[in-house]
Amino acid sequence: MFIGQRQAEVTEHRSNRIAGQSALARYSLLTEPKWPVYAMSPAAWKAAMNAGIRELPEPEVSAQEWELWSYSPELAPGADTVDPLSLTLSLQESPDERVQLALDELNGQFPW
Repeated sequence: MFIGQRQAEVTEHRSNRIAGQSALARYSLLTEPKWPVYAMSPAAWKAAMNAGIRELPEPEVSAQEWELWSYSPELAPGADTVDPLSLTLSLQESPDERVQLALDELNGQFPW
């Protein structure tokens, strides 16, 4: 889902995490996506909706992409990105070869 930049300012005080290809770009040589990607829990999404956030019908220039996770993306305390294992699992089915190469690079950095 995409939300506009002005709407995203409403959620800045919440502890949302960088996710998707944006997070993968921090761990690898993958280029940042056109729109930054963030993850949020259902409770955080509900709070954002109550604060007036609405999904855009289609992305616009200053949009942000939000992933709604079934659990809190805040597993790694103090991190600005989602944890590497959750990131890997969220992107493992991507058909994009660049993403798969970047995931291989990420997985090479960790003992699993």
